[in-house]
Amino acid sequence: MHRTGLLTLLCLLTLLTGSLDAAVVVISNVTNESQRIDFKSDDGSSKSVQLNVAETRSFHCDKTATVTFRSKQGDQSVKLDAYSVYALSNRNGSLDLQGVKLEGNAPPADSLPTAAFSAKPVRVPVKLLVDNSERRVQKLWEPILTKRFNEAATVLRETTGVNFEIVNVSTWEGDPNAVDLKSQYADFERVVKPAAGGIALGYTSRKFVPVPGEVQMKLVGFAAPTQSLQSHILIREGEPRTEPERVEVLVQQLGRYLGAISSPDNKSAMRYRLGDGQANSTRFRIGFDPLNTLAMNLTADDLRTGKVKKMNDLSSATQARLGRIYGTILTAMPDEQLPELYMAMLDRAGIQTPEGVVPSGGIVKPRSTPKLVGTRNAKEEAIRAVVKAISLRAEANAKLPSSGQPSRLKGDALTTEYIREAAKVALASEKEYRETAFLIGIGLALDDSTILRDNPLTSSVCKSIETDEERRQRIAVLGNPTVRHRRDLCQHFVVSAALTELIGGVGAEGAGLAKEQMDMNGSSGFSFSDLCADISGVEFAKRIKSDAKELDTVHAKFAVELYVPSIEGLRDGLPASKFKSEFGSILDTKFLNAYADIRKRVQDLPAYAKPKSE
Repeated sequence: MHRTGLLTLLCLLTLLTGSLDAAVVVISNVTNESQRIDFKSDDGSSKSVQLNVAETRSFHCDKTATVTFRSKQGDQSVKLDAYSVYALSNRNGSLDLQGVKLEGNAPPADSLPTAAFSAKPVRVPVKLLVDNSERRVQKLWEPILTKRFNEAATVLRETTGVNFEIVNVSTWEGDPNAVDLKSQYADFERVVKPAAGGIALGYTSRKFVPVPGEVQMKLVGFAAPTQSLQSHILIREGEPRTEPERVEVLVQQLGRYLGAISSPDNKSAMRYRLGDGQANSTRFRIGFDPLNTLAMNLTADDLRTGKVKKMNDLSSATQARLGRIYGTILTAMPDEQLPELYMAMLDRAGIQTPEGVVPSGGIVKPRSTPKLVGTRNAKEEAIRAVVKAISLRAEANAKLPSSGQPSRLKGDALTTEYIREAAKVALASEKEYRETAFLIGIGLALDDSTILRDNPLTSSVCKSIETDEERRQRIAVLGNPTVRHRRDLCQHFVVSAALTELIGGVGAEGAGLAKEQMDMNGSSGFSFSDLCADISGVEFAKRIKSDAKELDTVHAKFAVELYVPSIEGLRDGLPASKFKSEFGSILDTKFLNAYADIRKRVQDLPAYAKPKSE
């Protein structure tokens, strides 16, 4: 687990005080250096382990264990309670071992597996399938998906001792009437039988478009929702952008199968925003946060009995302990949504459901803005620098007179100035964060709406970058930056660029189309001009991400007309009745042709020609 992520949890939680009987201990190194520890179980077994920076590892024991490490005061030995989480950290300049207090009440002592039993591997057979939308022949896609699977399975095996193994590779006919990943999953679950005693893992290459009435951001995930011991997993093929990121998506879904849930740790495979580019770094270790590591090992121990087929089969003690883990995570993420079965585990642990937490599919009650906890990481600081630079440039512009020389910038010229300034500041940040800082930075800084700030998938990063007061001050001096002389098109352009970085191009386009569907049932109507700005923002972000030199070009030469085509002739303000009479639905040929024409209008711009290196 990443040091900052765990320290955030440690800020929220107190030190471990109670004793638990169990069969595994989780230790995470949150210092800036690798650490050597000697771990000795109460069954007499021992091992010496080098914990790398940000590494989390599980250790098997009976009921207690002892860990020895070297600090400035010499060798320190600490007795550990099983089924608990500990962190090696630097405290007052010396190495220390801290325990994380789990919420709720510990279950009563009961018969527990031995360390030897807990070390036994568990085999989960997997049937691997692709649907009929896959254009590659099997001899091309099978080795790619098999390699991806093996890399992900290795992470789970090293973390939990569970062996996910492919036993069959095949295809299935996807439902041609499925309108989104959720309905495609329902069909997959209905027609495909899982491997005996295991799971069916499916990949779909279908490109779904949102339908009227769907919530804007619910259709952009990389995989269908999966919970513990669910027999089917369905993942989008081709998203996110790179193979390491796709490995991490699979790691996340296999983790969910073993009981992991969303985590506030921004380096955990269970974080909300996968596909954020982190997995592409050779320094990044795909893995799990300590609390989810403990949760998955709990599930694994019950699987070893051979009596567990579904989540309800987990022992009462295991369900209570999982409830304590979920309740602890919810302390840091009070707006997380859990399946009803998980909510029942909170009850078993004696935990009152935190305000705002509801079963999946329910409505989260509005909450006050959470306080910032802990410190920002390097990427967040880079984004913040871009937002701050635009705020300062806006403040300086607002002080200029409305006429004369120099005079206050406005309209497309103001947007040009802001984006060039953003590129300049982003180029000064660490190389691995430049594009991310620029794209998310302009999405936050040039938008005065709360589209990104209020959305559950993006709100946490927004609020870590800019406080409410800083946002108020920025908006007060922002002026009227436009794209093609319209303020709303500027917002569509920059928000779509930011969403492309956060959730990928397919998700960003889907979010834009979903918004237009909601608008045509409201007062503003469906706008093809808005779609043009959305697609332009997506293509702009893709260009920034694909060509390392593009950010320099943007800094030196950005102009609105170079990156957003003319909107002349595009229809706006179409109410639902008018849209239906002229285009039918978004799945009809008339609309799809109109959509393709807009895409061509954008992609015909010279700025979006493929880089010469390609």
